[in-house]
Amino acid sequence: MSWKEFFLTAKGFYKKYWNEWEQTRLIAYTTATTVQSKKRLPSMRKWMPLPSDKQYTVSYDQNKMNDVFEALKNK
Repeated sequence: MSWKEFFLTAKGFYKKYWNEWEQTRLIAYTTATTVQSKKRLPSMRKWMPLPSDKQYTVSYDQNKMNDVFEALKNK
């Protein structure tokens, strides 16, 4: 097996693994939201964080965003 085949196989395995965890989290969160409570649950990612959530985090620099908006305004 070449390194590329191994890499693609491992990547597919981990994607399947984390998709199963995502499904488990969704089922647990849906069940938890059906229970009557006075407290509101936090977002699903804060309630049950997974290591795969790192790819969903968005970080931005406010100065860069301002520069982009200014460039769009000037067009």
